[in-house]
Amino acid sequence: MAAHIRERRYELDLTQKEVADQASTSHSFISKVESGDHIPTIPVLKRILAVFDEVLLIGIERQVPGEEPEREVAPAPKLAAA
Repeated sequence: MAAHIRERRYELDLTQKEVADQASTSHSFISKVESGDHIPTIPVLKRILAVFDEVLLIGIERQVPGEEPEREVAPAPKLAAA
């Protein structure tokens, strides 16, 4: 996740501060997420991904030896504000 956020930010030519401002978080938090020092909560991760025009998906994969994996993927649910 950290590498994806960092690489996507580079692709879009955004600074950590620009991502932080658009995601309503701090520059230092984005820096720590990108370095792998912090794992954001689902609501914060959804806001960060929205800056990149991306959506958080939740997936389940069933693995049976000798068979192709079965996957189910859906958008992350909306969470009530804390």
